[in-house]
Formats: sequence, C-alpha cells, structure tokens
Amino acid sequence: MAEVIILCGKVAAGKTTYAKQLARSLPSVILSIDDLVVSLRDHCEGPRQLRELEGKIRAYDVSLAKQLVPQGITCIIDHGHWTRDSRQQIIDACRADGLPYRLVWLTCPRGIRLQRLKQRNEQVRSSGEKGYVIDAEQLERFDSWFEELSEEERMHAEILETGNS
Repeated sequence: MAEVIILCGKVAAGKTTYAKQLARSLPSVILSIDDLVVSLRDHCEGPRQLRELEGKIRAYDVSLAKQLVPQGITCIIDHGHWTRDSRQQIIDACRADGLPYRLVWLTCPRGIRLQRLKQRNEQVRSSGEKGYVIDAEQLERFDSWFEELSEEERMHAEILETGNS
C-alpha cells in the first residue's frame, strides 16, 4: 500500500541513501527538500529563513502526496525534519488528508557522519554541481538545531541505525 514516508535525521545520517534504496524497491517518488533548497538558494541564509522555505516546501510535498498516494505511488520525503514542529506539521497534514504515513528516524555516529561529509564535500567540489560544502564546525551548529524525537514520536517511529553502511 502506498504511503508517505517521512525521513528525519541529522546531516549525513544516510537519509538520501536510504530514500534511494526504498525507491528501488517500490513504486515511489523521492521528494527532496534539500535538493530543492539547493536549487533555489546559493547559500545558507540562516535558520529562520530556512525554516520558512522548508515549511512551504513541506506543504507542497503533501499536496503532491495527495495526488500520488491514491495512485499507488509512495512519497518518500527526504529531509532532516530537525524540529519537532516540522515533523508534526507534515504528520498533521497527512492525517488531515487521510494519507497513510510512516516516520523513519535515521541515526548514525558523528565520526561516520564526518567521514561521509568529507566524501560528499569532495564530490561537490570536483563535480561542479551545485551543492553545499559542510565542514565540522557547520555540522556541530546543524546538530545543535536537531531536536531529538520526543518519547511519543519514538513510540511511533521506525528507528534505523545507519552507521554500519
């Protein structure tokens, strides 16, 4: 049965890799908030502006899911959903529209995430494609913005440790 899969987790936790794995195994579309933000913005404008833009994108993604899920297409929302409010916003929208959903929290040790970022940064620099280079200091700042899942969220979430891949 098609559903909305809401991915959340810190930078370099493996969300995009997991989204691509899921997409290979079922009729689906990946809705990447990060890819859209990168295509629309040349640099990070700060947390307030980013939250506003992401909120608009989440609402748009749910409007797409309303069209796709009834057609049997799962919508994988590939984004960090760093705040409880952002997670609740998309869950509330799914509930209001009667869309089945699943929250998946991807976790990964910081050391492995730093290794992944090093590889990603090298790829961004060498490819010439638009993308953000994230250093250890930025990672620390972004990690501080992530709100751990509440007990209630944990009870309903699927939790995946991606540090072994």
